[in-house]
Amino acid sequence: TGIASAALRYGLGRQARSVEVRGRGYMNSFRNQGLEPSYGADLQARGVMRVGRRHQAAISQNVSSDPFYSLGTFGPVRSNAGPDLLPDANLTNGYYVRRSLASRTAVSLDSRWSPRNKVSAAYRYDVRSFRDTIGDGHAHAGTVDYDRALGRRSGMRVSYRHVDSEYGQIDQATRPFGEDAVELGYQYERKLSRVKRWSASLGGGATYVTTLDQRLQEPLQFTLPSGYG
Repeated sequence: TGIASAALRYGLGRQARSVEVRGRGYMNSFRNQGLEPSYGADLQARGVMRVGRRHQAAISQNVSSDPFYSLGTFGPVRSNAGPDLLPDANLTNGYYVRRSLASRTAVSLDSRWSPRNKVSAAYRYDVRSFRDTIGDGHAHAGTVDYDRALGRRSGMRVSYRHVDSEYGQIDQATRPFGEDAVELGYQYERKLSRVKRWSASLGGGATYVTTLDQRLQEPLQFTLPSGYG
């Protein structure tokens, strides 16, 4: 296996307003497998702007072209995949490459109401498209976080997340997936020295999921508890 990559990074602007563009290319090569080298690349752009003294807005866009390697020897036989859909297939060892195009668009806003209160909101849209359409999907995701400082060493956070997505299946059906999650957390931090800090956090919440039962092809809803520490 050999991997080669190259990256280019360019930034423009000051602390209040800045634009950053990054690009990367890479090559994957599998020796003695009968596969030609596969190439990929991604381009990322991000802009940040301060609005007044308490607010900051950001927007980013990522685009990538990625090769996905699959081992067909241990996978199910795909009746809907002809030779033209697998141009990089190797009949000797069962490897084939599925290329996909992906895009991610994100916007966010951070607002510090006071020294103790901060609100953050973000939205993200992801889409991925495969050459053979199997596995195509898109997702909308939004989050809202509220941070409250309880003192010099402790604070709490309340978070809400909403996800609405769809993914293509091997039988050409589309499976929806959605979730709504709420979490409440507490964090404590103490400075032990100039270079050492001790911190602990704990929290919990619940996630409500809506999807489709693959066997019965009926709507499925359930709630899951969550916790961390």
